[in-house]
Amino acid sequence: QILRRLLQSIVVTTRGITYTTRAMTQRTVAEYGSWTSNLTPEAFGQGNCGKIGELRVHKDTVFWIEANITTGKKELYATADGRPETTRRWADGLSVQNGVHEYGGGSYIVLPSTGAIVFSTVDGVWVQKSPEQEPLKVIDSEKKTRRFADFEALPVGEGEKGEALPCVLAVEEYHAPSEDPHAEPANRIVLLDLEAGTSSVVRSGADFYMAPRVSPCGNFVSWMEWNHNNMPWDETTIYVQELYPFLVSAPVAPASSETTAVWLKLSGVGRQINYHTPSWSVDGSGTVRFHYTSDQLRFWNVYQVTGWEVEGRALEPNAAPAAWAADAKYQGFARAGLSSPVNMLATPTDIGFPPWNFADAAYAVGRSHSIFNAQGMLYVLRDGEMEAVNKDLTQRCRVLREAQTDWNNYTHMTITDKGVAYCVGQGVKRASTLLRMDLNTDPATISTVRHSRDPSSLEQFDLSIGRRIHWEMEGVPIYGVYYAPLNRHFLAPDGTLPPMVVMGHPGPTLPTSESLDLKKQFLTSRGFAVFDVCYRGSSGGGSVLRNALYSRWGLADRDDLIAGAALVCKQGLADPKRVCVWGSSATGFTALSCAIAAPDVFSAAVSIYGVADLMGLLNDTHKFEKGYNQSLVGRLPEAAEEFRRRSPASHINAMRTPTVFLHGMEDTVVPVQQSVDMFKALRDRGVTAGLMLFEGEGHGFRAASAVKESTEAAYFFLCKVLGIDPSIQSKLEIVNLREHKNKQ
Repeated sequence: QILRRLLQSIVVTTRGITYTTRAMTQRTVAEYGSWTSNLTPEAFGQGNCGKIGELRVHKDTVFWIEANITTGKKELYATADGRPETTRRWADGLSVQNGVHEYGGGSYIVLPSTGAIVFSTVDGVWVQKSPEQEPLKVIDSEKKTRRFADFEALPVGEGEKGEALPCVLAVEEYHAPSEDPHAEPANRIVLLDLEAGTSSVVRSGADFYMAPRVSPCGNFVSWMEWNHNNMPWDETTIYVQELYPFLVSAPVAPASSETTAVWLKLSGVGRQINYHTPSWSVDGSGTVRFHYTSDQLRFWNVYQVTGWEVEGRALEPNAAPAAWAADAKYQGFARAGLSSPVNMLATPTDIGFPPWNFADAAYAVGRSHSIFNAQGMLYVLRDGEMEAVNKDLTQRCRVLREAQTDWNNYTHMTITDKGVAYCVGQGVKRASTLLRMDLNTDPATISTVRHSRDPSSLEQFDLSIGRRIHWEMEGVPIYGVYYAPLNRHFLAPDGTLPPMVVMGHPGPTLPTSESLDLKKQFLTSRGFAVFDVCYRGSSGGGSVLRNALYSRWGLADRDDLIAGAALVCKQGLADPKRVCVWGSSATGFTALSCAIAAPDVFSAAVSIYGVADLMGLLNDTHKFEKGYNQSLVGRLPEAAEEFRRRSPASHINAMRTPTVFLHGMEDTVVPVQQSVDMFKALRDRGVTAGLMLFEGEGHGFRAASAVKESTEAAYFFLCKVLGIDPSIQSKLEIVNLREHKNKQ
């Protein structure tokens, strides 16, 4: 009887054998890459909202910004004590965002004295005293020439009326009208008088500024600054100065220890040391503490300095105690009496990520608790003693991890004075989610404030779980995350291997994310394997890994993807004759470099707003990243030939890998003409190619139609080139496809 039931469960079909049982879904045998899937690009944009970010707390209320699922506008919400039923909309009808550094962040602040909000839009700076009142524009953007971010409230003076609008600090980027298309905007810290609607520059002279922060006692202000060719994760400087001299002195950076109002200067200039994310806190006894992130020990750890009490202290000369003067090149100094810096969590992994955006912290320090995100592992400091969250939070996370519904990525850490932390979490089967973590309970109580997408809506999809594959390149440990094809309705014919898409993360400094990415799952659910390489230049593994790409962009990352593809194929996880490379933005450049250097490894390439002409990018890109390109390739004018040599556009006549280009027509980061020129050159040489441009889209596709069409076009192109019957169609026009098939 058992044998009879087994024989009855086998059904012969024209495509092969389909296995059916009462306990299993019917599975059809079909070629890898050709599988149909219910995970379509339309599903990418479904949910409650887009990504959640920019968290702030005021007393027991948490504020956040989320992208409207339909319009893409950035909407501001708040909820009391993390209770969803109390959620209220602020700045109704306005998109709370800014374009400082082109990537924005830090678009609002909650005034501590009143609970009113100050926020920015493309039209200027606004104030709203309550959700019921209409927002009031107090500073105009002057035809979008003035951009504001990273607000910080100044202390309200004694006797000031509660209804009066205070002054706030902000980072301003001023794009002065100019006939020179390459003229750089001016970045500076400004003082905004919200009552008068005026602004004044209080700090300028450096190329970039970030994170002006006032101490809880109101006596000090800290900020971060840096110059070309550095990025905010390279050689930077943090200052702490007395607040009043900061506001009234000449608007230039304090230059030396002779500036008696400066209490602390942390400088990584000339030392390959980074300082970022300065912040302040006060403990339960009232002691003021200053915090910052630094990689002085090769990994981004968080440090603490105390000794800021000013009552009764005589003016003492600035000094450079041994605890601060790490080497002969040290350019900083510290006021005598400050404590030596204390590493709050000495961990051999990065706490946090490169600060591409304003006001995104990987740690938060409150009166009784501190919380740190060390690459997906949360740690809590309680009552002065470090406790790994293994004893509480991670115990719960491990249960979730075993159930494959865990959280493995955290951003926008913030905390209340009562020991309640908020952050944005993501997991392998969880989209962007606002989490509330009560650190006072044991184990900590974790609850959800806002899902960008309900987890139950994802259960219908086949989600492949990645696994890491490790190797070394020139002594630097790296890894990639392999996602196997997965579809409950399909099996591949015996003895066949899947086609594979090799990709790298954008940045190029960002780490490889193992959180939910429906675009990867779009491919795996159709029978493609995906290998996401955390190449040299990525963050998360310390400064050695992060700096390994400097002067070697287009070489080290390219070689890492090529070696990773070979390793996966050697392990029998992919068909070596059907390996493709896929990249967007910075890794679009990497993908093109791979396609040129290894046409025998990669059968096709996808470039999504990828860089093709490095010199053209240098001339046309925005100020924030203009020096970045020189760090990644070489200093100009000496390295001009190296820029030309590494540009994919310079090797277009030797390129024979079929490639599709997808680009937004309003891209201000990578000019669209680069993709157009590459396509035309391949087309004219008889190489298989495709081009799809998206009107109204910039650097990163946001409209649902652009996301849908670009994803379908990339998949369709790969299938056609590889000789796979695609399960969905695209209006993409592919040129020279017949010639390619004739060569196969």
